[in-house]
Amino acid sequence: MKNTLFFTLTLVGGCGAMFALSEPGSKTALSPKLDIDPTPPLRSGPLGGYAETVDKVSPSVVSIFTSREAVRTALPNREVPGMFENPLFREFFGERGIDPRQFEQRQSPQRMPDQKGLGSGVILSPDGFILTNNHVVERASDIQVRLNGGDEYEAEIVATDPASDLAVIKVEAKDLPAATIGDSDVLKPGDTVLAIGSPFGLNHTVTHGIVSATGRDNLNITGYEDFIQTDASINPGNSGGALVDNRGRVVGINTAILSRTGGNVGIGFAIPVNMAIDIAEDLISNGGVDRGYLGVTLGPLSKELSNALDVDSRGVLVNDVMPDTPAAKAGFQAGDVIVAVNDSPVEDVADVRRLVGKEKPGTEVTFDINRGRKAVTLEATIGKMPSELLAGGPAIGVEPETIEEGALAGVRLAALDDQVRQQLDLDEEVQGVVVLDVDPTSAAAEAGLESGMVITEINRSAVDSPKDAYAKAADRDEDKATLLRVTNGKLQRFIAIG
Repeated sequence: MKNTLFFTLTLVGGCGAMFALSEPGSKTALSPKLDIDPTPPLRSGPLGGYAETVDKVSPSVVSIFTSREAVRTALPNREVPGMFENPLFREFFGERGIDPRQFEQRQSPQRMPDQKGLGSGVILSPDGFILTNNHVVERASDIQVRLNGGDEYEAEIVATDPASDLAVIKVEAKDLPAATIGDSDVLKPGDTVLAIGSPFGLNHTVTHGIVSATGRDNLNITGYEDFIQTDASINPGNSGGALVDNRGRVVGINTAILSRTGGNVGIGFAIPVNMAIDIAEDLISNGGVDRGYLGVTLGPLSKELSNALDVDSRGVLVNDVMPDTPAAKAGFQAGDVIVAVNDSPVEDVADVRRLVGKEKPGTEVTFDINRGRKAVTLEATIGKMPSELLAGGPAIGVEPETIEEGALAGVRLAALDDQVRQQLDLDEEVQGVVVLDVDPTSAAAEAGLESGMVITEINRSAVDSPKDAYAKAADRDEDKATLLRVTNGKLQRFIAIG
């Protein structure tokens, strides 16, 4: 058995829910215009200190102190599936690192002392707009901002965006020292960066390092990820603070660290400032962020899936196309493989999600597709992201069938009857068989088949009974994986069992 190192992704300051204290549409754009300097960082010259750089940017970085009413709610005496088995779960401010399974079930909520939070922020404009992390100010009942010189102001939340973990707050002040904004797109691994913030309450602490990597995603920190990784020391309290280049320009907003202890181990993450400023402008002008929506469900393209679908093993698999969506109107089909978005190659689901999500509704976007062995180009007019759909739960109370050999060995199936349809909230047009149980040691479990899923197709052929499903799973080409199409009643995906 391999040794496994367990890490925790820690958001380095307070906790998040979307809310706005002002009515959408009542905001004014950043005034005056942001101070933007797009030239690349210095990459040559004699070594020296960074005192002048720090003197330039420090006045633009603030400390943020929050308080919020804490109510300990009744917790059911049950385990939360998957959450505590995942080494990369979040630790939030307050009862950090405590497993909720340790708490006894309570009959009623109990009042607790107000919780205090600490974070950092970056001044965007002289008239008081400040950018920080959503988890620094979420559910805050009181927000205080302290400037580098010691002046303190009460702040209000303009709007927040939990999907990116960003928020804009505002203080009533004039002639504040706004930060100079750099261009995060020109950063390269090895570029020198400084992190400025208030770790552990130590106001305006400066640490030094390099850009370790760019474009980090699949970290489960935020919904839209494109992080700058840095080894500049970042610790709790740095959240929302500035990552700056050696010219003193903000290139990122410090957000999280990867750590086994909750302290810095040299792996920190910052939101690129180009993304952060785009979102801040939307939050100020509109009270929220309108993200692009395509209308497909996506999945990774494994070697088994690419073999079963007869496509190249590069790109992102389209599992399903929602009806009456931009994707449906553009001609997307289940089984398509997206290889590029607007000529930008994509390697995983996060790439497509980020590239589509950053587009404004109404924008026309070009997709390069592999459809079998045929290259296809599709153009879609991006829509507005709707509320996410919830997954259905597993069915119970029906008579199962099982088999001991073949691709579905160890999988218990049952027919779809009225009871199952009601339990899974399935539409009448959904046809197939329901998965009641999957042997965790089986090939099907390894491929991702789970209880509660409905198998609608096997090897591109519809199934109408457990017996039919087992027969079609057994009748396959030995050189190819068995291809299943499954649904939870709302979203569909492909699964390949080798």
